[in-house]
Amino acid sequence: MGLSEVSYKDALTYKITKKGLKVENEVDVPTCYDDAIMEHNLELNILVER
Repeated sequence: MGLSEVSYKDALTYKITKKGLKVENEVDVPTCYDDAIMEHNLELNILVER
């Protein structure tokens, strides 16, 4: 039996920040289609700096 999704996300976030990268969790990103901003945003579980 594996860990919950939250546990995996926490472990991944920890590992990435330990490498010195910035991480944001649960980030809403506006979505566009044909030059129109959509009503619902895309929700990213983990956003890692570029």
